[in-house]
Amino acid sequence: MPARVHLTVPPGFRKKVPPGCVLHKATLVPEDVESRTGYRVTTPLRTLLDVADSPLSQEHLNKAARDALERGLVRHRLLETVPCTPDARRRLDQVLTATRQGRRMEFAA
Repeated sequence: MPARVHLTVPPGFRKKVPPGCVLHKATLVPEDVESRTGYRVTTPLRTLLDVADSPLSQEHLNKAARDALERGLVRHRLLETVPCTPDARRRLDQVLTATRQGRRMEFAA
């Protein structure tokens, strides 16, 4: 379990933040959200974009992206072409380079 739960809330959200929660304010489009029983979560792609645009370490982003790619939750092509901020693009490009190098190393073994 993570030390803190990150929640995305609408920009006008004004309630007290519960202990152990970190709030991010954003307007999400329906394509960025998946429904679960009793709650909604951002899609794996949206989550990776949010992480790529955050101060979280490149190592954490690499691991999250590698896990999502291996589980088939996102595809390389989508990570290559998804619109995002310049900082997120730079960090996603680093992810793609690292995963390509990892695949080459697996084939060489």
